[in-house]
Amino acid sequence: TNAVKLLGSNHRTLALYGEALSRDSLTQEKSKTYLYKAIKGDPENQEAVICLVRVCMTLQQFTEALEVLGKYIRHNPSNPRLMHIYSELMKKCGKSDEAIIYMNKA
Repeated sequence: TNAVKLLGSNHRTLALYGEALSRDSLTQEKSKTYLYKAIKGDPENQEAVICLVRVCMTLQQFTEALEVLGKYIRHNPSNPRLMHIYSELMKKCGKSDEAIIYMNKA
């Protein structure tokens, strides 16, 4: 948090700090707070969204990951990278039929 105080709390700083925290299993839950704030400041920040989704997946929070990515995909339906991640999530949530649909869009 000293880094955020020093650099300011704009969405880019929050995203970078959240991403840094996401790399350590002890601070992954904390990273979500910063990533959510970064996305709130810049809803189009694809890297922050993907990082948040990956953290949720690592923490076995698949429903939360689906919600986060689902909101983003509605505005970016032609992004193959996002479709692939969404397909992975669907499969982990036991939605194999939907997973196949999204994988075909990727």
